[in-house]
Amino acid sequence: MNLERERALVAGSARGDERAFADLVRHFAPELIRSLTILVRDADLAEDLCQESFLRAWRNLDRLRDPESFRRWLWQIGRCAAFDALRRRLRGGCEVESLDEALHDSLPGSDVSVDQILRRRELARETRGLIETLPEDAMTILRLRYEHELSYRAMAERLGLGVVQVKARLARARKALRGRLDGIAADWRRLDDERS
Repeated sequence: MNLERERALVAGSARGDERAFADLVRHFAPELIRSLTILVRDADLAEDLCQESFLRAWRNLDRLRDPESFRRWLWQIGRCAAFDALRRRLRGGCEVESLDEALHDSLPGSDVSVDQILRRRELARETRGLIETLPEDAMTILRLRYEHELSYRAMAERLGLGVVQVKARLARARKALRGRLDGIAADWRRLDDERS
């Protein structure tokens, strides 16, 4: 869709034209669902969040000052919805592995004790908890780069940013992550030393 057509559809939608908005949904929904699936790692949830994002956009079109920024604005709504969903999931509690699962991981003849396995799992939970305290932008950019292995250009397109901005945000996110993990690194090293 060219920019002129997009601008016309956004303007029509702002005036209440449901057909124009339906065209925007048809055009942007597949890409938004792909982006949301990367964030939440659940295709069904991503579809629900996409619908929610378009509903919020429809209700708030009067707040959009620049019709040319519709795509970026919609993606921001989607990201906020995704992070809200992730927060709700985290508040629901982490899965706690049973002792049986921990014992299953300890193979016969292994020199790894049950105590070490449990301590390692607890450290892993604590590490995940520290990572989850990162700001939303930092978590997004780290996931796109390291979980999904996207190029800077692909990340820039997904986030509606320039490549230079992506690199700067990634550098800040790495620094924030290092700051959070420095304290727990000594505990990981101690566990590794015990195994050797």
